Amino acid sequence: MRLSTLDPHWVNEDGDHDTVKKGVTFLCPHCQQRRLGVFFDAPICGSPPVDLVAFNRDRLRADGHPFDDIHVGRILWHRVGETFEDLTLTPSIDASAFGCWHGNITAGEAT
Repeated sequence: MRLSTLDPHWVNEDGDHDTVKKGVTFLCPHCQQRRLGVFFDAPICGSPPVDLVAFNRDRLRADGHPFDDIHVGRILWHRVGETFEDLTLTPSIDASAFGCWHGNITAGEAT
């Protein structure tokens, strides 16, 4: 299944320019109901990666946070590619603890 068919969205932080892409969210390939999200170790456009400790701490405190319905991993994923069509992420994305998908995104393909 192509990542581009899973309603992908680039992610940045408040105050970032629209061209900054620190991560990606997409519909779970398994259920296509819940969104999954990951942050990159090397964001597109050269900005520093997100601070996951601060992100998750702030997420627990905020009501109505935009990531409340998204499983966000607790590591930074290595990214190759800059579009939904050529994106490769390592390691695999494991949301199985939430009843969702465990798989890979390689060259824009979710397997």
